[in-house]
Amino acid sequence: MGYYSRARNLHACARQITYELNGQFPNSYQNLLKLKGVGEYTAAAIASFAFLQPVAVVDGNVFRVLSRYFGIYTDIASGKGKKEFQLLANSLIPADSPDTFNQAIMEFGALQCVPKSPDCDQCPLQDSCFAYQKKEINLLPVKLKKVKVSTRAFLYHDIACGDAVVVNTRHEKDIWQGLTDFPLVEYNSPENIDPEDSNLFQELQAFEPEVNYESEKTYKHILSHQKIFSNFVSFKVPGEHYTSLESWAHKRGFAVMPKSDLEKLGKPQLIVRYLNDKK
Repeated sequence: MGYYSRARNLHACARQITYELNGQFPNSYQNLLKLKGVGEYTAAAIASFAFLQPVAVVDGNVFRVLSRYFGIYTDIASGKGKKEFQLLANSLIPADSPDTFNQAIMEFGALQCVPKSPDCDQCPLQDSCFAYQKKEINLLPVKLKKVKVSTRAFLYHDIACGDAVVVNTRHEKDIWQGLTDFPLVEYNSPENIDPEDSNLFQELQAFEPEVNYESEKTYKHILSHQKIFSNFVSFKVPGEHYTSLESWAHKRGFAVMPKSDLEKLGKPQLIVRYLNDKK
């Protein structure tokens, strides 16, 4: 829970007040934010309770009360949501009693408008509560789960023989299903990519290819849930090995086709970028 960092911040804050502010504790929301370890929530609480400034304290209880009462479906975990709820709460807070308002709405959320199974029949706000009227109490507030972003490292093998190229169609349950790319080997991190260490590289040596290590350029591709780092190594196989290369490709589950056909197929943007760079 960050107790150690809190202690360090508290000590740093005390020194800041003592030595930089001559022992004068800030009495405004904006100046409170300048203190070490003081964020928006803490600054609002101190400003409203200690100095009676009309700044709303927005915690989980307040998010819940406001989202249900006003019918707000903005994700409370998003930056947009936090700003929207802060502005709304600030517009509601009375200038003459901000401390009472903040305490009341937080207590109301903690005791009455609770997360699960609130006693809405006994709620004094039921007649004007959006969630109660629409029977959507359990849908609010909206808090979307953060998508865990994984990092993947691909080494693509661009294998050409004359005007033909070896391609792979992505059938497995993974990204880019149905699209066409090149044979690849996946590594556990970008730092571990080693072209000569892959099984594909070793097998391709039988076709006496001219190898071009294009892996100095790393292609970074961002998806909603994945970061993909890709390198490419190209192989130019002599024409006399075409038949054996085609046989090898089919055994591997790949296909050999004219480069002109590849241009017509759907490809991941990562592959499109690479091919455009080759032109």
